[in-house]
Amino acid sequence: MKKCEQNVNDHGQYLNKHKASMEWLNKARQSLEKCSHSVGDESSLNTKLDIIKDLLVYREEGSTNFNEAV
Repeated sequence: MKKCEQNVNDHGQYLNKHKASMEWLNKARQSLEKCSHSVGDESSLNTKLDIIKDLLVYREEGSTNFNEAV
């Protein structure tokens, strides 16, 4: 019985990590869509650059969530 309870607990943790990974991935995808065109004035391009820098900062978080889910 304990083994079954542990399996249920493990699966619940997997589902949480999977959900976090998918949320991160969707947020990253939306951010990248904002930066998909390299046209615009200097201010617009700087905003896009800031978005990309933020993605790089949070890349490790997304990678960690994904690896823990797998």
